[in-house]
Amino acid sequence: MKSDAKTALILELLDAVRNNWWTVFTGAFLGLAAGIVALHYMPKTYEAATKVLVVPQQIPSEYVRTTVIDDMKLRMKVLQEAVLSRGHLSQIAVDYFGPVPQDEELELLIEDIRSRVQVNVRRGLFTLSFRDADPERAAAVANQLAQQYIGENALFRASRAEEMTDTLVAMAESALQELTEQERAISSFKAKHPYETEENLNSNLRMREMRQRDLEIGEQAIVTSEARLREARRALVSGSAMGSVEGSDGTTDPGRINLARIEQELRDLRLRYHDEHPSVKKKKKELVTARVELFGLDATDVTSGDRASNNPAELRLQGQVTAAEEQIAGLRDEQGQIKAKIAMYDRRIEATPLVEAQLADLTKGHDVLREQYRNSRTRVESAKSAQTMEESRKGEQFEIIEEAIPSSLSIKPNPKKVMGMAAVAGLLLFVGPLLASRALNPRVRSEAGLRSITDLPVLVTIPRLNCPATMSLNRRKRMLNIGLSVVSAGVLALVVAGFSLGVVGG
Repeated sequence: MKSDAKTALILELLDAVRNNWWTVFTGAFLGLAAGIVALHYMPKTYEAATKVLVVPQQIPSEYVRTTVIDDMKLRMKVLQEAVLSRGHLSQIAVDYFGPVPQDEELELLIEDIRSRVQVNVRRGLFTLSFRDADPERAAAVANQLAQQYIGENALFRASRAEEMTDTLVAMAESALQELTEQERAISSFKAKHPYETEENLNSNLRMREMRQRDLEIGEQAIVTSEARLREARRALVSGSAMGSVEGSDGTTDPGRINLARIEQELRDLRLRYHDEHPSVKKKKKELVTARVELFGLDATDVTSGDRASNNPAELRLQGQVTAAEEQIAGLRDEQGQIKAKIAMYDRRIEATPLVEAQLADLTKGHDVLREQYRNSRTRVESAKSAQTMEESRKGEQFEIIEEAIPSSLSIKPNPKKVMGMAAVAGLLLFVGPLLASRALNPRVRSEAGLRSITDLPVLVTIPRLNCPATMSLNRRKRMLNIGLSVVSAGVLALVVAGFSLGVVGG
C-alpha cells in the first residue's frame, strides 16, 4: 500500500471516530468505573517510611577523638543483619502479627517480614520503610525497626570502641612486657658490672690517678723511712759495739758474754739481711730469751734490740729503729693495697669498651620501645575516653527526624496505573471494534481518499448534499453519541459516589 493510501486510511479511521465519538467517552468512563471497582476489591499494600539522621558526636573531637571509624554503608549492612535477625523479627511478629505460628510457618513469616523491609542510605541520612496490607501496622513496624537500628547502632559503636580499647591495652601490655624484660636485662648487666660502664670511666681514671699519686708518695715515704732506719741502725750498731767491748773488758759473766755474742751475731745478720728474713727473726727471738734469762724480766718488758742497755741514748735509738721498721712495714702494706686498687681500676678501665659494647647491644632499640610504650599508653587513655563517650551515647548516633505515619494511598496496586490501564482497556473495548471494522472494510468518503488508492484520473466529483433523510440520520447519531456518553458518565459518577476516595484508598 502506498503511503498516500495509508494516510487516507488513517484519515478515514479518524473520521469514523469523529462520527462515533461516544465510543471514546463511553470506553474511557466505563473503563475508569471498572478501575475504581477493581481498586476497591484488589488486595492493597501500603508503605510507611521513617527517616533517621546520623547525628555527629556531641563532644568536640579536639577533646575526645572517636576510635570508631567505618564506612556508613558497611555499618548499615552490619546493623541490618542485627536488626533483621530472627530474635528481633520474632518479637515483631509477636507484637504486630497476632497469634504467631510455630516452626516452619514462623520461619516463613519472618522471611516475609524481612523481605518487606527496605533501607535507603544517603550521606548523613537513611530511610527505613516497611510494606504491609495494614497501613497502621506498616507505620508501627517501621518505627519499631528504626528504634532497633538506633539501639543496635549504639551497641555497635560501644562494642567497637571497647574492642579498640582492648586491642590498644593488649598492645601497651605487650610493649610494657618487652620494655620490662629489656630493662631487667640491662639492670642485671649493670649490677654485674657496676663500675665498668662508660659513666664510671672518668671516675675510674681519676681514682687511678689519685692512687698512682698515693703510690708515688708512699714510695718516697718508704725511701725516706729506710734512710732513717739505716742511720738509726748505724748509730745503734756503733753504740752497741762500744758497750760490748767495755762489757767484755770489765766482766767474765758467761750470761753477759753469751748476750754480747748473740747481739753481735744479730748485727752481722742485719748487715746482710732484711729484718723480715727468717734468720734475723730467729736471732731476735734468741736475743729476747737471753735477756729474759739474764735479767729475770718478763718477755713483754724486754726489747728486741741489739742488746739491752740502760743507756738512754741507746734506748732512744732502739725505739727509733723499731718505729722506723714498723712505719716501713705499714707503708709497704699500704703500697700493696694501693697497687691492688690500681690493678682493679686498670681492669675496670680495660673492660669498659667491651662492657659498653655489650650494654649497647642490650639497650638497642630501648628508646624506641619506651617511646612506643608511652604512645601506646596515650592511645589507651584516648581510647578509654572514646569508649566512655560511646557507652554514654555521646558519640555519633542515629536520631529519628520523621516518624512513619499510616499512608492513605497504597503502592500496590498503583492507583494511577490501574486507572490508566482500565481507561485504555475501555477504549480498546469500545473504540477497538470500530477501528477494526473500518480497517477491514475500508470505505472511500472523499476525493482525497479516492486519489490515494487509485492511479486513474478522477474526472468529476459529486458533493454530498444534505437532505431531510441525511439530516435526520445525523441527528440520531448525534443523540446516540450524547446519550451513550451521558450514560457512561452517569455510571462513573455512581461508582465514584458509591466508593469514595477514602474507601478506595482503604
